[in-house]
Parts: sequence; structure tokens; C-alpha cells
Amino acid sequence: VNGGPNINGSVFAMTRWNGSVYIGGNFTTVDGTTTNRAAEYSNGRFGTMQTGLNNSVFAMAANQGGTVYVGGTFTTADGTTAQRVAQWANGSWGTMLLGISVVSGQGSQVNSIAVSTDGTVYVGGTFGVANGSTSFNIAYWDGAAWGTVTNGVNGQVLGLDVAPTGTLYACGRFTTANGTTANYVAYWDKTNWGTMAGGQDAVVHTIKVGPDGFVYTGGDFVT
Repeated sequence: VNGGPNINGSVFAMTRWNGSVYIGGNFTTVDGTTTNRAAEYSNGRFGTMQTGLNNSVFAMAANQGGTVYVGGTFTTADGTTAQRVAQWANGSWGTMLLGISVVSGQGSQVNSIAVSTDGTVYVGGTFGVANGSTSFNIAYWDGAAWGTVTNGVNGQVLGLDVAPTGTLYACGRFTTANGTTANYVAYWDKTNWGTMAGGQDAVVHTIKVGPDGFVYTGGDFVT
């Protein structure tokens, strides 16, 4: 973006598709135009995404068809109820059924989204319910319904990525996956959780599968 836009807050998430770049955060204007926490950069300028979202965006990812999935702490998209997740396609916002819900007495947010090559959308964060069903901090959306990821993990999920094989990798503040010790990193093969050796010794903030097939992590750990 030549010269840089004037954004009145922080940008926490970004994704791109077919020449457009999408940004999300806690901002409410870009270059003086009201954008409310999400905006699209295309053809050399920023544009609005309808009336935006009513609270922060922390995660964005696009599928191969150009649908952009967003997650955060918001509860509406363009004025319509959208609990912490929403999808943007063909110039308008759409809901994902009942979305991600608060567990009684706790906060709730989505921190990471990853889309597999088959179109499955994985979301991670701090939550206990997806579309009314128990889902501990991680869940998936198949385009029509929500599913659980085998009892989930026992703490906040901060990062997700999917290998070409379909294996999901997760990282964050958790120490167990499906009740088995998994120190801050784990993988899910669509059926079962697996551990990654002894894990790591502190919080992992990001995880990526490289073109070489290796899994790379970054965070607060030293081992």
C-alpha cells in the first residue's frame, strides 16, 4: 500500500484473495472513511465491508472460492447477529449459524482461523460452545454445520494451520488435547489428537506448515 493508509487503530489480522487484501482489527476508520474493524484493499484503494463489525477482529482467512472468514470478539456483522465468527462473500456478510458462544461466567473470542484445501474452516480461541454444542477452544465449520475436534484442548488456541494432507496443527496456551498431555502444540488427523514429541516449554503463539513438510512454531519457549 503505497504511502500507507491512515488507520485509527490496530490491525490484528490480514488475508488476501485474487488481488484483494483484507484487514481486521479494532480500528473504525481508514483514510477518514468509517470501516468498523474490517476493510478491503483493492485497485489501489481501501473500501468498506458494508457497516463492518461491532467489536475487534483477531483472525482472517480466505478459501479458494474467495469467501473470507473472520473471527474475534464481535457479536454482529453489518448489524446482524454473528457470534464471534462471520463470512464475507460477494460483497456482503453472512452468519455461520449460532457461531461461537460464551461459557457462563467466562469471556469468549476467536484468535485463529485456518482453511483446509477441502474447504473445512477451523477456528480456535477461548470458548466452550460452537452452535450450541460443547467445543473446547477449537471447532470446525464445513460450510453448513459446526463440528467438534475430538474434545478439544484445555486452554486458549492462538494459532492454526492445515497441512496439504489435511492434518490440523494447533498451538497456544493449552497443555492437554482430548485429555492427553500436549504441551502448547498438538495435531489432529480428522479423527484423533496426536502429540508432537514432548511439546514445548512455554506458550506457542504461531504455527505454520512449510513447503518442506516441516512444522514451524514461534512463541515464548526456549525448548
